[in-house]
Amino acid sequence: MTKANDMIQLQQQVQQLSKQLQANNAYKNTSIFKRMNKEAEKWYEEKVVEKQTAQTHKQFLQDKISSMMLGQPQHRDISTIKTVNGVLMRVATDDQANVVKVEPIKSFGELDYNERSQLMTENKKLYTRLQHDVYRPEMHDFHIDVMVAEGIRFDEWSILADTPQKPSLEGLSMEDSSKVLSEYSKATEAHTARLTAYQSDKTAYETGTMNNDLRECETKIETINSELQG
Repeated sequence: MTKANDMIQLQQQVQQLSKQLQANNAYKNTSIFKRMNKEAEKWYEEKVVEKQTAQTHKQFLQDKISSMMLGQPQHRDISTIKTVNGVLMRVATDDQANVVKVEPIKSFGELDYNERSQLMTENKKLYTRLQHDVYRPEMHDFHIDVMVAEGIRFDEWSILADTPQKPSLEGLSMEDSSKVLSEYSKATEAHTARLTAYQSDKTAYETGTMNNDLRECETKIETINSELQG
């Protein structure tokens, strides 16, 4: 008798489970379930994108902080050439990308093989003038300022070296003068924007704002991970 009762109870449990499964399947086919499931999928996808964006921003901030602390890797402990308002100069940096020496190049023989290759690629006309000993650079106060601007990061020095200089309009027609001044104005605006961006990053680093932003970004990533893990 007991065995028969056990069989009956088992059959009842199976029937009840079957009804629950049928009810669940029916619910999954309802518009409410489909809408909720779609919303859940959308939420998850948005959270994944939010996390990826935060991770990208975190890497950006880490690179910025590293650059401010030690200079950019490609600018550390190097010797390279740069044309500064028509004058070719060699600039050397230390292992933290600080400028330690700036000197003008006066003859082709002063350039090593790598520097000649670099100049040939960047300024073939100047390369040819140096090669044939017809390079006669004119030094002005601006060039001296660039040469004595040591102890600053290469990035900052490079911005200083790229400062647009007011062009001479001597011998130019009104039309040509207008064109030259327009180009100078555009170059000045672009340089100002570049300098402002660098100074903004420098200030953000020195005041700790950049590090605070990094911590907030890391906290945001941790929060999103907790939300995704449920």
